[in-house]
Amino acid sequence: MSSSDGFAKEDSNYSDYSDNWYSDDSTPSVSEDEIILLCNTTIPTKEFHICVAPLSVIVLSLLVILVKCTRQGSKLFSILGTAELLEPSSHKELAASVFGLLFCSLCTIVLEDDPLPLINGSSHQMKEYWKILAFFYYPVIYFPLLGCAAVRHRIGYVLGAILSWLHCGVLIWQKVECPYSPKIYTYYQLLSSFPQIGCLLTLSVVYPTLLIKNLRKPVAEELPKTELQEDMNCQEYVKELFRRRKHKICPKSGILPQMSTFLLSYVYLPEKGFYLPTKLCISSFVGLIAVYQVALLLVVAAVPPLQKIQAGITEDIAFLLAGFNINLSDDRKEVVRLVQYYLWVIEVCFISALVFSCFITLSMIMKTMVQHRENLKALYRGDLLNVFHQHQKLRSSRSLLVSWMSFTSYQTAVICLALVIEQIVLFICVLFFAYLIAIPVLYGRNLILLIILSRMWPFWLLLVLVVVMQHLTAEYVFLHNSELTQSFLKRLAFYVMTYLLFIVNVLAGVVMGIWRMVISGLFNVVHLSRLDISLLNQKAQYFDPGYNCYSQYLRLEACHLHPVLRAFCFLLIHTSCRPGQSTKQLPTNMEEGIQLMKKEVQLRFTTSKQIRARWHLTYTLLRNPSLKLFRRPAFTDSISNGTGTCLSTKSCSEQCDNQL
Repeated sequence: MSSSDGFAKEDSNYSDYSDNWYSDDSTPSVSEDEIILLCNTTIPTKEFHICVAPLSVIVLSLLVILVKCTRQGSKLFSILGTAELLEPSSHKELAASVFGLLFCSLCTIVLEDDPLPLINGSSHQMKEYWKILAFFYYPVIYFPLLGCAAVRHRIGYVLGAILSWLHCGVLIWQKVECPYSPKIYTYYQLLSSFPQIGCLLTLSVVYPTLLIKNLRKPVAEELPKTELQEDMNCQEYVKELFRRRKHKICPKSGILPQMSTFLLSYVYLPEKGFYLPTKLCISSFVGLIAVYQVALLLVVAAVPPLQKIQAGITEDIAFLLAGFNINLSDDRKEVVRLVQYYLWVIEVCFISALVFSCFITLSMIMKTMVQHRENLKALYRGDLLNVFHQHQKLRSSRSLLVSWMSFTSYQTAVICLALVIEQIVLFICVLFFAYLIAIPVLYGRNLILLIILSRMWPFWLLLVLVVVMQHLTAEYVFLHNSELTQSFLKRLAFYVMTYLLFIVNVLAGVVMGIWRMVISGLFNVVHLSRLDISLLNQKAQYFDPGYNCYSQYLRLEACHLHPVLRAFCFLLIHTSCRPGQSTKQLPTNMEEGIQLMKKEVQLRFTTSKQIRARWHLTYTLLRNPSLKLFRRPAFTDSISNGTGTCLSTKSCSEQCDNQL
């Protein structure tokens, strides 16, 4: 056989293995099942928004006219304040649903090719400008859904029901008619619209319910009834404060009782007399929607491509791995099976990490609600040091107002970012455990990490023995336990042992430093979604912008929503009414201080009633020092927000008597 024949035979053998794997001209084949055609709905999104945009403006104008007609003397733009997010009497489910719609709209703006539904087919340069315009378009479209309930009139409820039915019906019709989408994933748009449909269904149910309740009572009772209900809630909180407490039972010692107590601390259970602020309810609800949307986006962005790659693995993968000097097996089918198995392990690790990340984020949201209740109750009783760790004044300021406006948005953004970071970190940890520990132990191959650790067993044994020896000698040699004290003995041996173990302790310190970095990193990653705790040291906690925003938001909530103060104002207004005057004719505007002043009728109190009222006031101020800020400007100069205290009960009562 000649040499040319041998080279020709080798070339023919080489050409058999290529199979166009390295050919640049080969185009990926796409099956007909994977091709998704664009679906044209009966009600296109552009035409729907062209109709609903002027309709929303008309409804908003009708609400302004309705407010101006039903509330004489109110300003024309008072409808812009009808959200009442700072009032506990506002409809929390309606406000949370509308804010949920806004967040779903944000997801649409970021991911869709046409961010503004009124304009299609815009260029890449103009798309950024349309995104900026869409950031304000959706709040204007959905604002009537929030304002219709705030006017507290049956006409507003009718308009809100019509708008919510319109939005909900059109959205459901579009998703039923065209459930598929060629972008990202086949069912991504359908799955991502579930929170939006849920919010619209909530609005569609709540507005008719409010209308039915409103039709059963006269129109004149409408407004006072709602505000009186708010004041009754404050009185219920005050009654709970004065109710006799049961003696606390000491917790049982043991691992299981401590674990149950720890787990229950992450579960928010409603307490009688206490109601979470509307803004926090909105933040928690939007946070749940954010977890769903981000988790859905992570799943559809990673799992379907992995499944496609796993299904497209052929025997040619053996030659690709051989180019990197990786030989899994001599049999090509065995190589294909192993590669598909490793890809399946990656998919399982990704889903497991995502489930664990969602569970951690939801637990942190629940813990935030629990901690927020404890912080508010501490601020209500004037315990500022327990919350902020320094003296602060509960007064409105520019930074407080800005932080209150941006708290819900910051909380939602931090939850999204925390979920992504948790997913990345946990996915790396789970993947590391699966490929370096679990799979090698199960199959008895590629035991690289375990071999390295086994070769270092004398070093680890030395560290363990040294640490155990130090604890034992400190307990039984250098300490002498007597009846009252513990004495330090054998100091010379203690100094010698410190010198001899210096080098070994340095090596143990390296392990401790690595463990410290791991623990601190995991702690910060897990608690990143919580703004109620700082990720920095206590002295540097106000350099944390998230915690600084939360602390100022909390101060504004405690300053304007103090239930004891509101109940006290309600009782003053109730007792200042004329004999025979019904509660329907009571003034309802709590923010007007002029309502609390005596005008023509002088109230006649007996001496005993005056003494009793003064003692009640003294007791209230002693138990709630932060209320002193709201009494008189002259009094706040000397004692501001609980930072100054009376020298004795007698002197404080004299100050209170002088103020009365």
